[in-house]
Amino acid sequence: MTEPNSPDPAPTEPDWVRRKRERDAGRDPNRDAKRPGLGRMPVKAEVDPTEPGFQPPAPPDPDPTRLMRFVARHAFHGVLAGWACLLAFLWLDLGGLGALVHGSPSRELISAMLAGAFGITFGLVGIVWGVLVVLPHED
Repeated sequence: MTEPNSPDPAPTEPDWVRRKRERDAGRDPNRDAKRPGLGRMPVKAEVDPTEPGFQPPAPPDPDPTRLMRFVARHAFHGVLAGWACLLAFLWLDLGGLGALVHGSPSRELISAMLAGAFGITFGLVGIVWGVLVVLPHED
């Protein structure tokens, strides 16, 4: 037991810290600069345009609205798919959704809210589908 007035014993460091210090004790501090890929990065040589196989950078796209049209087209198709799914859910009465909407006194409001929710959700899915699947393969 320690005395009440005695100072706390020196904290001991964990074993992993001690082992790391022992491992690092014999290492060269500049070892990373000597190994390829670590330390300082090599300076990239300038590309010679007369070299065979040189490909100049692609010219900028002449149509600045191409991306916006791409996103709008896929969002529109997604909204149409969402509304088609909503109509199928209501017509097939999946989960009693059709009967619930039909029996409600404010079925127009509920239908509009469902159409908005399905349209936004499927529209965003259409955009993501276009960017992740269609865009890499588009010419």
